[in-house]
Amino acid sequence: MHKRPRLTKLTEARKKAGYKSQGTIATALGISTLKYCSCESGKEKMPKKIAEKLSALLNISIQEIMSVDYAKKTLSKEATTLLNKVFKLISDLDRDGIQRLNACFDIIHKENGYFKYRLAFFNCLREMPSKKARELKNKFNKKDEKILFGSRNMFEDVNTDISYDSVELLLESGLLPENQLKDFIKYFNIIK
Repeated sequence: MHKRPRLTKLTEARKKAGYKSQGTIATALGISTLKYCSCESGKEKMPKKIAEKLSALLNISIQEIMSVDYAKKTLSKEATTLLNKVFKLISDLDRDGIQRLNACFDIIHKENGYFKYRLAFFNCLREMPSKKARELKNKFNKKDEKILFGSRNMFEDVNTDISYDSVELLLESGLLPENQLKDFIKYFNIIK
C-alpha cells in the first residue's frame, strides 16, 4: 500500500469542510480518531462504508477518497529516470531476480530510515547547549551511543541493535517524540 504524505487532498478537503482536527471528523463518522488517522495518512485502507460517509461530509467523490494521492508533489526528472530504469530492470528479471531486487529495496529502505533518525538526533543535539548534549550522550551505553550518534558511512554495514533502556532515554529526553516510536522501530532492533 502506498503511504500518503502528511498533507493530502483528503486533509485539505477535511479542513476546507470545517473539520479542523481528525478527531472531530472521526466523531462525525462514528469511528475512533486512531482509525481515521490511519485511513487519512494512508497507513490503513479506507473501508468503503467510511469512504461513503466521508464523501457526503466533505463533498468529494468516493473515488478521490479511495485513491492514493501525492499532495501535488511531482517526481524530479532524476527520480523519473531512475523509476524508468527500475521498471525496465524488473521486466527483464526472472522470479529469483525479482526476489533479490526486493531484498535490496528492503535494505535501502531500512538504511534510509536509520540515517533519517540519526540525522534528526544529531540536529537535536546541535540545538542544545554543548554541555547538556554531552551529558545526554553520556547517559547512553557506548555501543548505543555509537549507533545513534556516531559518524558512519552510509554504505557500511549497519548495526541497528539498540537496548530498550536507550529507547526509553530517547523518549524521556525528547529526542524521539512518542508519536514516532512505531516508525522508529521499523529501522532499529530493540533488544533487552
